[in-house]
Amino acid sequence: MSVSLYIKNNFKNFPMPLGKIASMIPYELRPGIGNSYRCCKKDIIVYEKLNSLERKKWIFKRVKNITNYAAKNIPFYKNFYRKHGFNVENLRSFDDIPQIPTVKKSDFLNYELQFRSTNVAGAYYANTGGSSGKTLSFYLQDHQMGTEWAHIHHIWKKLGYKPSELKLMFVGRTNLRNIIDYDFVRHSFVVDIYADFDLIARNLMNLLSKHKITYLHGYPSAIYEFVRNCEKKELRLLELLKLNLKGAFLSSEYPMPLYRQLIERLLEIPTVSFYGHTEHCVIAYEKEDTFVYVPLQTYGYAEAIPMSDGTASLIGTCYNNFASPFIRYNTEDQITSYQCCDSILNSFKIESGRNGQFVIDRMKKNIPLTGLIFGRHHKLFEYCTHIQIYQNNPGYVTVLYVPMNHINCFSPEINFDISNVDLDFSFKKIDKPIKTVSGKINILVSTDDLERYNIVL
Repeated sequence: MSVSLYIKNNFKNFPMPLGKIASMIPYELRPGIGNSYRCCKKDIIVYEKLNSLERKKWIFKRVKNITNYAAKNIPFYKNFYRKHGFNVENLRSFDDIPQIPTVKKSDFLNYELQFRSTNVAGAYYANTGGSSGKTLSFYLQDHQMGTEWAHIHHIWKKLGYKPSELKLMFVGRTNLRNIIDYDFVRHSFVVDIYADFDLIARNLMNLLSKHKITYLHGYPSAIYEFVRNCEKKELRLLELLKLNLKGAFLSSEYPMPLYRQLIERLLEIPTVSFYGHTEHCVIAYEKEDTFVYVPLQTYGYAEAIPMSDGTASLIGTCYNNFASPFIRYNTEDQITSYQCCDSILNSFKIESGRNGQFVIDRMKKNIPLTGLIFGRHHKLFEYCTHIQIYQNNPGYVTVLYVPMNHINCFSPEINFDISNVDLDFSFKKIDKPIKTVSGKINILVSTDDLERYNIVL
């Protein structure tokens, strides 16, 4: 196991005093991620100074490198490129990149993981449910942690963030020991978003009497739910938070205006939303205008492929994941109002993606689906192509799942993490994912959706 992975897996529960000391160590000097962090930080600075021609050469060199590797070493890409009549030798310049066939999750799911990956040092297993509920497993390389943090810190600097400052995180963790746990690796306190608000408030009041929290980070829907409850039940907590808060980082969901406005108004702070994927292909953030995302092309090559309805598909290429390459990968998120400069994507707005959706537990608490589904990385993802959620009554949820064609014998109950949440779960196998009338696949499905598909629970 690599140093960075060992630290991530074994140091997360170290105590706060040690974390405070560790937070003062520059990321450039940290074991396991320092080298990649340092290189990416330099890349960001250099790229911003390049002219259009130089940027094209910079991007092409990296896209050509990963494409050439995949075409020679990975069975999936060998077959996929042969099927589409593509020869990597024809890649001679930036303008040739559109010749590379785009790939979707459904293409990957036709192959076992071993046939779309290679055995490289420092690789670790990951999976994602994606914005549509379509599941996918793959490998990432440990150096990508440094890449990720270099770009995230670049984004967070917009609100003046320093790694030595404490954050309060609202994400979908289930391995918490307490209502609020300290995360040594991220130098953050993590809130159990599934817990009763009164318990959260009581623990947080005690925490704020000892520590200075300067930023919030997490799902917009979860932060919104917390702040809304504070307004209704615990105004003292809001006042305590406001004493030191400088901003909030909104991630993993589209920041619904209703959620964002309440967060900013009640806490009197700015927010910045950033966009990314577990697949590490695209990262983008609100550089100037809200809801206008600027991709960082040093993280991965982001493209917009126009569609007939005036929107575009967001495409991404990860430069440095040789374990399970994602090359011209269709994120299946639609974007609008996209702007390009000399054929390089400069900005976009999100048409559809991971909207904040909730289910309601027995105590009438809203549970964000981003946390319940995506934050837990259920093992069920390994056996299914799609997972969707239906709820008719508070406290009761039905998980609708579409098994992969080659997998039949598995127990959905065993492979779905139902811990630490006040809900009863039932499971229903379906033959294909449920689509809306407009053809979209949402995580949360309605009774009308079930009736259109003649699904009886």
